[in-house]
Amino acid sequence: MASSAYNPLRSSAPPEYKSSHDSVAVLRSELKAIADERDMLLGELERLRGHVDSGRPLSGSESHGPVHSYDWLKAQCDTVMDELHVLQQQHGDMVGICVMNLF
Repeated sequence: MASSAYNPLRSSAPPEYKSSHDSVAVLRSELKAIADERDMLLGELERLRGHVDSGRPLSGSESHGPVHSYDWLKAQCDTVMDELHVLQQQHGDMVGICVMNLF
């Protein structure tokens, strides 16, 4: 009678491990995408701060209406950073769950 229990001598990993491993890979790719987006937004924020601090108009701003105020841009940045923080916490929680499922 064959046993359905995990046999360490088998060449393939149990399905639970494969599923968890795939989940970790997906989470890593999502984290990289979020980190890339964060870096892009931080770069854009620094660029905009440089324009606001120097009093220079943004390129093309004459044809696209007035430049947003510093307070508005800061509020937008704060909102995005708060959302990023929540996403990082969710990612950490998911990684913890996946790691727990591996063992």
